[in-house]
Amino acid sequence: GGAPDHGSAQLEVGSDRAVSLVPVPGGGGYRVLTMERDLISFGSASQLSSADRAVMLSPDIVVVNDMAALPGGGLVFVDGGGQLFGLDGADESLWQGWAAVDNPLALAVTPSGLGGVVLPRNGSLAAWGDVPQ
Repeated sequence: GGAPDHGSAQLEVGSDRAVSLVPVPGGGGYRVLTMERDLISFGSASQLSSADRAVMLSPDIVVVNDMAALPGGGLVFVDGGGQLFGLDGADESLWQGWAAVDNPLALAVTPSGLGGVVLPRNGSLAAWGDVPQ
């Protein structure tokens, strides 16, 4: 449909797999998140800083389940324990008071970036911020 091609991740079948595609604001690039907690950048998407890579690769984080770009800049990800973490300059105060959920599958952020929803495996929705109730 006219979407620009900025490249693709060359992952070996059976070892590492892509779990999330995160576009950058403006559509000039994207990042591919893999099961091995690698974030591969394409187009205008910048590489993560060494401090952000250390957060993602922390032994306390076993798996990164999903990731979303914040409209004001930065990234938020949900780990296997249902906790939210910010990268790339994200303002972590936006999800202050968030209570971790068990077995998260997906993460979505509101257009304002001031709220979001996590979908756990049990099918409920866990929301924060400016998500309508």
